Amino acid sequence: MSINQQPYQVMITALKGMHQYTGLLKNFSKKHNLPYSTLIRIAKGETKRCHFEVAKKILSALKCDNEVQLFLIDPTQPENRHG
Repeated sequence: MSINQQPYQVMITALKGMHQYTGLLKNFSKKHNLPYSTLIRIAKGETKRCHFEVAKKILSALKCDNEVQLFLIDPTQPENRHG
């Protein structure tokens, strides 16, 4: 079973954005009991696929965490496009 590409892409974009801020990704990992090594590999683009359950858990944590919700930018939405 694979996760829908659109939410997966949103997750990747969010993790990449979080990775740019010192300690934010590590704190997110600890707060939500997620493996930091997996988050870092996704953020760096080293992991092209992620287990469905892990991806669901990451997306759920991103959606409920007020500190990181600003990184949940859906590039498919017109208001988030630049140009």
